[in-house]
Amino acid sequence: MKTLSCALLAGICLGSCFMIAAEENIPFRVQRLSEQITFFTPGKYAPPATMVVIATKKGLIVIDTLLSPTLAELALKEMKKELGRDDVILVINTHDHMDHTGGNQVFRGKEIIGHESVVPAMRRSADGIAANQPRFLGRITQREERLRTLAPESPEALSLAEANRIDRLIMDDQHKRFVSTPPTRTFADKLVFQAGGLELRLFYFGRAHTAGDILIHIPKLGVLFTGDLFHTDSISCTAGQGPLDVPRWLAVLGEVLRTPKGVRTIVGGHMLTYTRQWLDIQHRYIRNLWAAVSKAKSQGMALAAFRASMPLEPAFAFLAPHFDLKAPLHIDRHQANIQDFWRVGLQPAAAEIERILNQSGSDAARARFRELQAVGEREFFIDEREFNALGYRFLQQERKLAEAIAVFAMNSEAFPRSWNAWDSLGEALLAQGEFDKAEACYAKSLELNPQNENAQEMLKKLRAK
Repeated sequence: MKTLSCALLAGICLGSCFMIAAEENIPFRVQRLSEQITFFTPGKYAPPATMVVIATKKGLIVIDTLLSPTLAELALKEMKKELGRDDVILVINTHDHMDHTGGNQVFRGKEIIGHESVVPAMRRSADGIAANQPRFLGRITQREERLRTLAPESPEALSLAEANRIDRLIMDDQHKRFVSTPPTRTFADKLVFQAGGLELRLFYFGRAHTAGDILIHIPKLGVLFTGDLFHTDSISCTAGQGPLDVPRWLAVLGEVLRTPKGVRTIVGGHMLTYTRQWLDIQHRYIRNLWAAVSKAKSQGMALAAFRASMPLEPAFAFLAPHFDLKAPLHIDRHQANIQDFWRVGLQPAAAEIERILNQSGSDAARARFRELQAVGEREFFIDEREFNALGYRFLQQERKLAEAIAVFAMNSEAFPRSWNAWDSLGEALLAQGEFDKAEACYAKSLELNPQNENAQEMLKKLRAK
């Protein structure tokens, strides 16, 4: 499914969205983890993006820099008020995402450290800044529509209004002053150094949430910073865009957790803290699931059979002190982990189908797709998002409409309960002029997701013809 055009939204945005001054007061939540470690989080209600500050006798060490330069500057002011100092000597980025690197430019002239893949990822992100504006505007518009239905002083209204103020501030920064500022010092695997009288151990975790996630271990403080790799409300799911590197996850976690008395507290990327015991059982879960998946694949077991043989209980009963193993959230997360672990080492079917479409056409590609479906995930895996993206790549090419329809049809066949797969197929059929088939696809999408506004709008237009 597509959104409104960037040009249209950008035009609206320029007329109405850059109204908040960069100096607008945004409240900060300040949380002391220890005498040396403090969290600074913009907003009283909005979901947190957090800057961690470690105080040493020789200066402050900053981990992650919030969503924009203005927010980073406001955080520096809060540091001065709370700590009586703002003498930053070092910045570390846990990964490349904007809510962790958006304020880097405020610290130009300081050493900024990150994994080597963060630099190209930030360059790609900077190239896409203009595309962020419609996304922000869409979020703001949705919140404003919801706000009109709420009492102004209700907790939900206050939270939504504050989130809009912060998003407008970020949009204003991106439009007027943002300068992408990648790390000045990078590493590939492991980096150990001294800063402010502390030994810092930085480990590349492996492909997980992003391509450049790192762990930051400070043995003297007994703390391990994990960025966005883990979340306290769910069973471990560090998976993001593949290919994942589960063996490296296990090796790195094993090395860190073997450090004698070296990890007592774990700090996530968004005001999250959890215990050593909590991370130990997450590590055990990853290790046991990976071993089971590896054994099943080596024995030629099919994915469906393995799923059925590996429920959370009793195999992972050790998670029970921290998670309700009967809760749908955790059951679904476990099943998602099984799929993601299973796909390590497999090839994406979307790339195979793209190759055949370009070389031999739609009929050959459909035949190959059915072969891949029949054998299951043994050499290739079929991913809904990848097929949807491939379909749109063809749709955007001149004279590739037949290929786009073929890919979207495969996706809806593989994922018949996906409203988005049917919506995308409807769009391609509409472009082909096959109005009856397009209408049927949009109707199916709306049946699966009654909130799909795009399908609602397209059906009105098609039925008015």
